Amino acid sequence: KTLVVVMPQLGDFDSGEYTENLMAVRSDLQKAGIALRLIGIGNAASARRFASFNHVPMDLLYADLVGSLHQRLGLHGGPNWD
Repeated sequence: KTLVVVMPQLGDFDSGEYTENLMAVRSDLQKAGIALRLIGIGNAASARRFASFNHVPMDLLYADLVGSLHQRLGLHGGPNWD
C-alpha cells in the first residue's frame, strides 16, 4: 500500500504543514505497511530545499516541474494558471 499525497508548490506554507504532520506519523504508516510518497510542484532544486527544511528523505519526494499531475487531476495548479 502507498499513500500518495499531491501537494501544491514545494515551499508553499500548506505543503510544509502537510509534510510536518505526515512525517510525525510516518513510523505509524510504516508499521501498518503503508509507504508514503509526496508530490509537489517544483524543480529538483526546490525539492532538495523542501526536503532539507522539512526533514523529508528525498526518496519520498517527487517534484512535478510544470504541475502536469495537478492539471490531469483537475487540481488547482497555483498562481498564473487559468
